Amino acid sequence: MVEKLGLTTTPHPKPYQLHWLNDDGDMVVNQQVEVEPWQFDKQTHHDGLTNKITFTHKGKKFVLHPPSPSQVMEDQVQMKTKCEQEKEKQKKLKKKTTKN
Repeated sequence: MVEKLGLTTTPHPKPYQLHWLNDDGDMVVNQQVEVEPWQFDKQTHHDGLTNKITFTHKGKKFVLHPPSPSQVMEDQVQMKTKCEQEKEKQKKLKKKTTKN
């Protein structure tokens, strides 16, 4: 979503891990999104019933829709796969370093 919206990021001054975000391991937070307080200066509207956020940016109206349950599931599967791949890479790297 950060890339899709074209937001800029900076390194987080104190990276930390989120244990509660997924069941398969930690997620490291090491980037911060640089944003203006757009909720206050962009005249945003949050529809609590549909959970949509509407705002205007540079004269163009944007509507942010919540993901569908299938999209959430797809994202969870992708995150799990990526996490497992990272764990395997770490294990292989650890084995190589212990052999030498």
